[in-house]
Amino acid sequence: MAANPKTLSKPLPIMHNGDHMKQPEFHFAYSSMPENYRAELIGGVVFEPSPVSYSHARNDNMFHDLITQYAKKSKLAEVAPNATVILSEDDEVQPDVLLRLPEELGGRSRLVGKFLEGAPELVAEIAYSSRAIDLHLKKQRYAKAGVIEYLVFCIEPKKLHWFRLQEEKGIKRNGDGTFCSKVFPGLWINEPALIEANSERADEILAEGLNSEEFNDFKNQLQLRAYSKKRNRRRK
Repeated sequence: MAANPKTLSKPLPIMHNGDHMKQPEFHFAYSSMPENYRAELIGGVVFEPSPVSYSHARNDNMFHDLITQYAKKSKLAEVAPNATVILSEDDEVQPDVLLRLPEELGGRSRLVGKFLEGAPELVAEIAYSSRAIDLHLKKQRYAKAGVIEYLVFCIEPKKLHWFRLQEEKGIKRNGDGTFCSKVFPGLWINEPALIEANSERADEILAEGLNSEEFNDFKNQLQLRAYSKKRNRRRK
């Protein structure tokens, strides 16, 4: 007996590199793909990344470690590697590392179910085969969504780019090649240490930032905001 067409299950959605779609359609299709599948929706276009190289993974780990150290010291900023972020109806991305403030402390992104919606304050990408996308199209989309600072560490040629996206300009290194974040005071990252994969030197420079007056002021401001929010909740 032939199967009743009405009883047949619908085929699972599939997508390919270069497909055009909106974020809800992309999100639904992505959730049906194999677990190890990875893609991003950037400006309404599906991009499937190349396999992750050893060099990419090694530098990704350094970025993650430095930003995690910062988040732990601040106690209130949040770090996440490779988290899904829904930026707009045309963008769903997975940045290598992001640093954000919780919504209740003035952060621009919010947790909706399992995923972030909105623009994290700081996003970092490691660029190798994705260099052209990260420095151009993705940069434009992050800026449009409201990301404040955007870091791209290019592996070939090795260079750290640090942008203030809402001001359409880059942050300049100081004399020893260190970049100092404006949105997260005390987050100091030394470009030569990244290029040389010198984690000891990178940790040393970050420690200087974490001991700075600007970081202590920022940390105190966050703690005061958190205390004020907590006190207001108790009054209600």
